[in-house]
Amino acid sequence: MQIVEIKENEKGQRFDRFLRKYLKYTDIALKSIFKAIRKGDIKVNGSKSKESYILNMGDEIVFNSFFSSQIKESQKDKNHKIKNIKKSNIEKLILFEDEYWLAIDKPSGIVIHPGDKNYNTITLVDLLQNYLKSDIGTFKPMFGYRLDKDTSGIIIAGKKYESLKLLNLLIKNRNTKKKYIAVVLGKINKEEIIDNNLEKVYSKKLGKNIVICSSNGQSAKTIVKPIKHKFIEGIGYITLLDIEIKTGRMHQIRVHLKKIKHPVIGDLIYGNSEKNKLFLNKFGINRQLLHSSEYYFYDSIQKKNINIHSPIPQIIKNIF
Repeated sequence: MQIVEIKENEKGQRFDRFLRKYLKYTDIALKSIFKAIRKGDIKVNGSKSKESYILNMGDEIVFNSFFSSQIKESQKDKNHKIKNIKKSNIEKLILFEDEYWLAIDKPSGIVIHPGDKNYNTITLVDLLQNYLKSDIGTFKPMFGYRLDKDTSGIIIAGKKYESLKLLNLLIKNRNTKKKYIAVVLGKINKEEIIDNNLEKVYSKKLGKNIVICSSNGQSAKTIVKPIKHKFIEGIGYITLLDIEIKTGRMHQIRVHLKKIKHPVIGDLIYGNSEKNKLFLNKFGINRQLLHSSEYYFYDSIQKKNINIHSPIPQIIKNIF
């Protein structure tokens, strides 16, 4: 038997939603969790409870021996994966931190969330939760949105349930301001507004989902402004762009820039493969040159503006 006490960061959640998060990285199927609730194999304060029960601070979640062993096994696997992580690994990436927020300058090439294909790989979530492990109970600080593996720059986590919930709401209501910089092929001379719907489709060739411009997709709007140009012998013009997105669709910037025939340099899915090889040989560029440079929102918890900036990566400075 295992007992978990509900703390400040966990209260106010539905019983079933809490369990889905708490048992996420075990081998327990979702249907087994709901069955356990109905049978009373997982109880609240010693009594069988409904899935919709709202947890209060001080409530005790009681797991039977089967669930207790599964939780211990998953924790053992996680501890083995992160045992060699040092706090300095994430401290050097911190752009901003206070009581409620942690903003990281994500390097290119690191995955944010663990998944089936990278469960044993160190992810940014592993670094985050290892860094804040002394501050957390059963609530796990989490990033409020995603960046592609090869995109660098600002990624923000809520350190408390209250702040993570706020960030999710702000994103849902489009009350955040997100800016990026990118290096693209060709010469863009003036501001352009790209307003094409985006649809997620499965690519048999790549064996995963990609995104296309389609009238059947979700609305997406991207505003691009040129910062500077450069002509490179054997390659042609390239442009450094300042980009603002009004929506946050999967691969939005990359697909929109492909649509206007100015793909991101180094983009292996939507880019120009021949030019990517030239940049690899000439500059050693083996990543897409897309960087999350600014993130702004109003923090209604602390009644203040949060405005985070990330400097231009050296790999981009080297080109210009």
